[in-house]
Amino acid sequence: MGEGAGGEEPEGEEPAVTDEAGKALDTLTDVVEEKEVTNSQTAQEASRSSVAQLLREDEERSAAVRAREKELAAVKIGCPADIETVAAELDLDVKAAERRLREHGGDLLATLRAAVL
Repeated sequence: MGEGAGGEEPEGEEPAVTDEAGKALDTLTDVVEEKEVTNSQTAQEASRSSVAQLLREDEERSAAVRAREKELAAVKIGCPADIETVAAELDLDVKAAERRLREHGGDLLATLRAAVL
């Protein structure tokens, strides 16, 4: 049988088809690699943005806590006996009793009522 008989490709044309297929495959893999790089960069940017947002939120919470602590520190407590009373009645240590009093504006009765109710 001769060349081209039986539906076979002549041997001389095979490399051209392979070259075309190879070029098409290279083009396809280049596009995929570019998409992977782009997706990776997008993911990194999203991660950076998320971390930055978390850091901002953490700083805002910290600022709110500092402001609250400053506010509580400014509250005047009537007398040291109020702290001792809260500590004894609510079974707290002195620091916790003082904080409870400050949270209720230094008002002994409001502090005790809040604990009971």
